[in-house]
Amino acid sequence: MVETKFYSFKTGNTKIDTALKLLLISLILLIASTFLKVMYDNLGSGAGNPVGNLNIYGASEWAPLFLIFSLIEISSVINRREKFFIPLRIVNTLLMLTMQSAISSEVQSSENIANQANAIGNAASSFISTFTFGLYNIPQDLADSSRLLGGYHAISFTLLLSSISFAYYLYLRFVKKESIVPNSSIPLSEIRNVFATNKLLTAAISLMALSQFIPFNRMNSNLFPSPAFADHPIISSAICIVSFLIFSSLLQRNNKFIELYVIIEIASLLIWNPFYVLRYGAPGLGYIIYIVGLALLIYYELRSRASNNQLS
Repeated sequence: MVETKFYSFKTGNTKIDTALKLLLISLILLIASTFLKVMYDNLGSGAGNPVGNLNIYGASEWAPLFLIFSLIEISSVINRREKFFIPLRIVNTLLMLTMQSAISSEVQSSENIANQANAIGNAASSFISTFTFGLYNIPQDLADSSRLLGGYHAISFTLLLSSISFAYYLYLRFVKKESIVPNSSIPLSEIRNVFATNKLLTAAISLMALSQFIPFNRMNSNLFPSPAFADHPIISSAICIVSFLIFSSLLQRNNKFIELYVIIEIASLLIWNPFYVLRYGAPGLGYIIYIVGLALLIYYELRSRASNNQLS
């Protein structure tokens, strides 16, 4: 079996290797920055009940697609598949800029509405105070607006870093004409074989990972269900990473830690329990898929233990 290894990626010492390392680091930082809160949303709900702080997965419906493309891009950078990561870097940059523009426009619109409301309210307050000779003093500037948070600027900074790293790579590759040798990768037949011989487990981990990227739960009674990454990005990342580790173990025919990984996946129910998910109303399709994947994992674990008991 041909395996993808990080060794050649880590040990390369040419300028093109350095450019790829810088690009990889900047992409990882960019993904990490998307977990931070990008805006305080005061427009998406009724008066007096703001939505609150949102990361980009709660603020934009395109964010899960960006994350999927970014993960594919990172894999392509590691494997030096430039026919994939070059167009993906362009697409992901445009996608992120589009999302940031939409968020910025929403905040600007909220500020304009709040300013207009405060202007009218303050005028009315001054009139009433004057008319009643100061007997009634209504507070001013009551209207609040949405606003950008630190995560928005962190994304802008890491996006700039990735763009600089990408431009440096393109300069070395196409101006300086430095060559790049793709790393060996796993044949598609091996991947198909894993799915064919481990149908129950691969179906379970695929559903668990997929569920995190589509509408999952409500973060507020006034919101539609948002992807799990909007509420608990670290937990969602852990679910996806453990799913990948299980698949990687199956691919390498190394079953040593699979049971531990399965237990970790099942333990995610401590966070994504029905009492938590349903507190603001009906969940999204993602949570239903998550429960199905979780049930398959539990069934797999029980069956494995029963089989081990029979052998012993």
